[in-house]
Amino acid sequence: MLKGKTVTSSPVSLLKIGRQNVCIISMHELTDRHNDLSGGRKDFNPELYIDETEQIALIYGNDNGVLTNRYNLTGFIKFAELDDTAGLININGYACKKANIKWNDAPAEIKASDEYFEKKGFVATKKDGKDIKASFPTRLISEKRTEACINIISDVASATGAAMGDDIEESLSNAISERTELSVEVYEDTFGDKTNLKIQYPRKANALDTVSKSKEVEAEVKEPEVKEPF
Repeated sequence: MLKGKTVTSSPVSLLKIGRQNVCIISMHELTDRHNDLSGGRKDFNPELYIDETEQIALIYGNDNGVLTNRYNLTGFIKFAELDDTAGLININGYACKKANIKWNDAPAEIKASDEYFEKKGFVATKKDGKDIKASFPTRLISEKRTEACINIISDVASATGAAMGDDIEESLSNAISERTELSVEVYEDTFGDKTNLKIQYPRKANALDTVSKSKEVEAEVKEPEVKEPF
């Protein structure tokens, strides 16, 4: 049936490096344990803390391509920043404490890993379907870093025309539905041994560089890891 048919579309490209106008195509809630927007999760590492960093992923696009950018919604305290570390443990540079968490509230990866409890010396046995509490390492939340995280995503909402006091999520949803343009800087970011394209410095759109609103772009780009804001 395809004989004689020709290709009429090409793979979606990434946004080009530099300042440009874009629209926000979609917004997704996820955590740092998600590999991508499809819901796939990273392999569980029993040597790390069990809490997850809530994130918002925004997909930006224009006629030249698309790019997904993740934004952390919570920041955490670094172990080296503390003078008093009594009762805390250093896991991957973060100050962590042991917290009692109900079995039913534990991540699925933990409940499926008998080795985790043996390695950590925890005892977690379900009896008669009741919740059994076990102690797991969780990071200490930093109010200062969390505020910085929210300010970063707030800047995006502001660039779409949101005013001070407006709800951030509602403002971003409106920008998506109304195809509101904003100007962003696309740059190369190196994290570890990987280099990825990221987005920074959102501001109101440049009227001389408008986005074609007749071209609907729907694509998902695998995102890089998100670093702490400072």
